[in-house]
Amino acid sequence: MSSLYLQSMGQKVKEIIISELRLYFQNVSQFGFPGSNVQMPIIREAYGIDLRSYPAVFVKILSANAQPLGIGQDFVQTVFSDDQHVGQKYLPHTENFITPVPYRNRAIALRYGYMMDISFNLEVWADRTPVRNRIVDEIVSAFRHYQREHLLEQGIVLISLNEGAESDFPLNDTEMVFIANINLNVNAELYFDERVASVTAVSARVNKNITTSPDQPSYIDEEIV
Repeated sequence: MSSLYLQSMGQKVKEIIISELRLYFQNVSQFGFPGSNVQMPIIREAYGIDLRSYPAVFVKILSANAQPLGIGQDFVQTVFSDDQHVGQKYLPHTENFITPVPYRNRAIALRYGYMMDISFNLEVWADRTPVRNRIVDEIVSAFRHYQREHLLEQGIVLISLNEGAESDFPLNDTEMVFIANINLNVNAELYFDERVASVTAVSARVNKNITTSPDQPSYIDEEIV
């Protein structure tokens, strides 16, 4: 599970980058607004069959390098149950026992964390040079200002953002496409919880005719010390 999660981190971060760009162009940018003569850019991973739909931004992963995080095999901490009420002293449903069971936090998951440096290439395609240049400026502004805080909340830190080479390519004898490249480097820190059987650190005798579970404390007869 851990190795699969590591392999999918790059794809997960790419989905977030695409989502943030779409949010920016929908909510902040003037592209596609009434009165605008420029269509809202299409943000996607692959070129697709509608290659001549302009403008468009294609997001691709150039490299993804895992970084060590936490202690041990990327283990960060144990996650405890948060079902304790304010002032609660005893395990739920044992308050009326002859000997109430003291409340102890239950470990319900092991939390693992992964950190990865990821480099993206953003290709901006347009049918006119001014449109291409404006989209490049908008993307740079989006990541450096408007969407930066939202990315931070998701564990993604912008390391560098650089404008790359510009080029013009003929799609056929009469049509040109104007392309610009943006190099985006981020550091992503993501976590996931692996569920475990709840542990209360309470030794107890339970009714053996009922399926035992640390999450069913009402079946505890009495604490055995």
